[in-house]
Amino acid sequence: MFTLTTDLIVSAAPPERAGSAAGIAETSTELGGALGIALLGSLASALYRLDLKSSIQGVVSDTALAEAGEALGRVSSLAAELPTAQGAALVAAAQSAFGNGFQMAALASAAIALGTAAATFLVIGRQSTPGGGPFDAPIASR
Repeated sequence: MFTLTTDLIVSAAPPERAGSAAGIAETSTELGGALGIALLGSLASALYRLDLKSSIQGVVSDTALAEAGEALGRVSSLAAELPTAQGAALVAAAQSAFGNGFQMAALASAAIALGTAAATFLVIGRQSTPGGGPFDAPIASR
């Protein structure tokens, strides 16, 4: 996908500006990837904390809950410090909360991708070439 996008961007630019177009395409790819990871990771983390808090609050201490909300990797060591039933409940709740948070972030990512694809199709669809639609002409002539 990145190769096709870069090819479209570079081929649409005049030959003397192809280097600049390639640089902008690469910068956009890197920025989009980093921003996507940051935003979707933050969403997954926030949902993890909310789900964990709502499912285990009152079962473990607020201190243990706060520490478990900071990192999933900390949950197993926290569970070892708690009584067996509380530790098992904490681990189960953390695993479920992580799965739920990750699933919602994945759904948000899919929705963003579908929205972007639809917007791209609409924009490209409006730029028809003489004698056919936007996908009828070779890439170099677009």
